[in-house]
Amino acid sequence: MKKLSFVLLISSFVFTQDSTFVDTLSIEIDSLSNNSKSSNITKSYNNFEWGLSFESFVIDSTYKNVFSDTNHVSYDGFLGKDSVRFIYSFKNSRFWKVDIYYLSTLRINQIDSLISKFYEVEQILFLKYGSPMRTSQNEIGSNREYNFSDFPKVNRVYYRSSWSLENINIELVLDNIVETSKSSIIFENFKRPLSLYYYDLNYFENDSVNSDTTEFSDQNLLDNY
Repeated sequence: MKKLSFVLLISSFVFTQDSTFVDTLSIEIDSLSNNSKSSNITKSYNNFEWGLSFESFVIDSTYKNVFSDTNHVSYDGFLGKDSVRFIYSFKNSRFWKVDIYYLSTLRINQIDSLISKFYEVEQILFLKYGSPMRTSQNEIGSNREYNFSDFPKVNRVYYRSSWSLENINIELVLDNIVETSKSSIIFENFKRPLSLYYYDLNYFENDSVNSDTTEFSDQNLLDNY
């Protein structure tokens, strides 16, 4: 009987911890962006409709580090509790993609901390948009050829999860090099480790040139390459 009571106590503790974790993430979702819950990501992001013309794209002048050219509009702000940089991209003067770089991760130089941050954001997206359709995780260290050299030793981490909601794709990508040599800062500028992308390919028109329809024999085709 005592053993059963102990198991129930542990189960109750775990359930309480999980509930608290979910509640915390729910709060994060509420502040994930300026989108209201009634706003459909398939129609707009941050109240900017997909396909909105560049001329109609107006942002708050109080945002920090505002930059604009014919293809991009960017500024610094917050996504949940994280400081981020929003970069809105335009193709043929139509809004089709937003890149979100987590500025809060720029000073992180530990693989485990970056991976934990990736999982934190991924869980928020999971609760809002469901399970990712594709996901991959890779960690690569310096090749053995570097073990006995004076070149800096590095670890590279590449994590990616992808969602698709009708016309919108969502990509969360962690891609970074972290040096394991304590005294080395050679790769300190390799810093844009965690990024989140929303994009609508319906407003991205391909500018590629059509292939020549001239018929070739197999040998002539090989000669051309």
